[in-house]
Amino acid sequence: MTVAHLKFLDSKLGSEKEYWLQKLSGDLAMTSLPCDLRRPKIFDHTKETIDFEISPDTVDRLFAICTHSESLVFAALVTALNVCLHKYTGNTDIITYTTIHERHGGVASLNRILALRNQVTTDMTVKRLLVNVKNTLSEAYANQKYPFENVLNLLNIERPVNRSPLSNEIGR
Repeated sequence: MTVAHLKFLDSKLGSEKEYWLQKLSGDLAMTSLPCDLRRPKIFDHTKETIDFEISPDTVDRLFAICTHSESLVFAALVTALNVCLHKYTGNTDIITYTTIHERHGGVASLNRILALRNQVTTDMTVKRLLVNVKNTLSEAYANQKYPFENVLNLLNIERPVNRSPLSNEIGR
């Protein structure tokens, strides 16, 4: 990215830059989840899918609890993932990712993911965590145009060649 392009981004997206610098600064948790396969030496961005089914009854109950709001269902699923990662790792600082679905001219095409950083503690209710996750999702989508690679560079976050950034020690 050229210096002129960076200056343009900073002038147009300065508040988004500040959001990400604040959201992702500080100590990042190191996580060690076991992997059922060996990591390749170089991350190749190959996408794979895992098919699974959720019973129609469970889906109906989830939608009913979430007042038939798809965005709330997504927030509930992200919340459940945060709880699972907290339980499995003991970490209170949980970073997950979601994809970006919107394009904003040439700017957002630089991003494909949003980092979602949430705090999970044992004294927190699921309802409180759900509210926090909803806020994190809302803020992340509102600030999705600033290039993630720039944030990594500004925070001097290393990009390992065999995993995504911020994943730290997951699945050595």
